[in-house]
Amino acid sequence: MPEEIPVRTRPRVLIVDNEERTINLYKRLLQVWKYSVVVAEGSGKELLKDAVKKAEKFRCQIALVDMRLVDNFDEDDTSGLDLIEKLKPAATIIVSGYGTLQLALETVQNRGAADFFEKSDAPDNLRYKLDRLAQ
Repeated sequence: MPEEIPVRTRPRVLIVDNEERTINLYKRLLQVWKYSVVVAEGSGKELLKDAVKKAEKFRCQIALVDMRLVDNFDEDDTSGLDLIEKLKPAATIIVSGYGTLQLALETVQNRGAADFFEKSDAPDNLRYKLDRLAQ
């Protein structure tokens, strides 16, 4: 009888964003790339609570977290950064349309994020970051 080869599945990725359009884009990309997708739902503080609950319930290995989750127009809103520790052991990639090199470095070095992705960057770069974490 031939030995069965175990099928390795891609990790579960939690998407935490407050924009439906962005969620749908990431969801489609992740599904094409064969990742399992979990989406946090709600708005404001409820979105943050749901993200923590789903990360634990579904044992997500990676989280894509937008930096501004409560108010996109508030330059001081870094609510996504506050989720990094709460979502562990999931490795968090902070996603932002307002990123700078300084912010990216601080997010990874001081806040414990696994990586940083600028929303205007090419999707292939996001896939590279995900695949690196999936290994």
